Amino acid sequence: MFSFGFWEIFVIVVVALIIFGPKRLPELANKVGKYVAILQRSWQSLKTNVEQELADSDAKSNNKQRKQTTDSNDME
Repeated sequence: MFSFGFWEIFVIVVVALIIFGPKRLPELANKVGKYVAILQRSWQSLKTNVEQELADSDAKSNNKQRKQTTDSNDME
């Protein structure tokens, strides 16, 4: 999803350490980790649902085209 290098993460950790202090930082990191995991699962679920709907839509479209083709061949 995001691409962070070592220095970007380092700066974020240092700023968080300055703002929240060493006592609250582990608690904050735990909460952020949980929310990131929830977001990843939700994103994956959404992605899977969209891909499934597209596959179903393509299958319906293909079936409709086949039916029209066979119907037109039967009329001849």
